Amino acid sequence: RVFEAFLDDDPNKALMHGPTYMGNPLACAAANASLDLFESEPRIAQVAAIEAYLKDALAPCCDIAGVKARAFHFGPLTRGDLPVSLIEAAADTGAYVALGVQGFLRVVRDGEVVAVPWPDLRESLRRVDTCQGDVEETCLLGGESEVFRAMANLAEMGPREVLTTEGGHGSYLFWRGRMVKIPSLAPPRVVDATGCGDTYLAGYVARRLETNDAHQSACFGAVLASLKLESAGPFRGQTADVLDRLPDLAGTAKFGRGSARHQQPDAEPKDRTKKIRRRCFE
Repeated sequence: RVFEAFLDDDPNKALMHGPTYMGNPLACAAANASLDLFESEPRIAQVAAIEAYLKDALAPCCDIAGVKARAFHFGPLTRGDLPVSLIEAAADTGAYVALGVQGFLRVVRDGEVVAVPWPDLRESLRRVDTCQGDVEETCLLGGESEVFRAMANLAEMGPREVLTTEGGHGSYLFWRGRMVKIPSLAPPRVVDATGCGDTYLAGYVARRLETNDAHQSACFGAVLASLKLESAGPFRGQTADVLDRLPDLAGTAKFGRGSARHQQPDAEPKDRTKKIRRRCFE
C-alpha cells in the first residue's frame, strides 16, 4: 500500500526521503515494528551483553604501542549520546578535536525532537578546535539572531574555527577573526541529504590535517557534501573526485568585512532563530 500511494509519473507525488525525521512512511513503519520488538524481546539486556563483550574484547587495543589519533570528530545524534568528559579526554591527548553541535541541542520530549540550549556549552567548547552547526543551531548557541555575531560569540568560547552550514545557500567559516562565505556547489541531482552536515565536517577535518588551511578545507567540505547528495548513503568516491571539483568553488568564496565582533559577510542570511521542532512519528 505504501508503494502504490507514491506510484505516479508526477514527480511531485514521489516519495523523496532526505533529511532525518522527514516523515517517510515506510521508515516510520519500520521504526514502529522495531519498537514492537523492544516490547516482545529482551533488547536492553541483549545490548548490555554486547557492550560487555566488546568492552572486554577491545580493551587490549588501548595498549597498542605507536597508535595515536591525529584528530577526533564527534557527531552525536541526541543529547546524552556523548559525555563532556569524552571531549576533554580527547583534547588531553593533544589531538585535533572537531565537534558537530547538533546532537547536544536535540532532546526528545513526548515523541518530538526539540532544540534546546546546551547547559555545558562553555565547558565543552573551550576544549574544541572546530565546531559546526547549521544556522539555527549556531544562532541558538551563540545567543544572537545574526549568524556572524553568533559565530563570533562561539569563537570567543574556545574554538579556533566555527563552521555554519545553510544547505543550498552555502556555508560560513569564522577563522582568524574574519567571516568567510563559502558558496554551495549545486549537484546535478539530489538523492539523499541525510548526513550532509557530518560529511561536510568530516571533509573539513581531513583536509585541515593535510593542508592546515581552514579556507581551503571549508571549500573541500562543501564540495564533498555536494557530491554526497548525488547518491544514497555515505560518499563512496575518492579524494581526487573532490579535488577535481574544488576549483569550481574555491575561487568564489567571499571574505567578510569589519572586526571580529562586528563584521558583516557579503550576504547575511535571514534570521534563523525560530524554534526547531520536528515530530518523529505520527
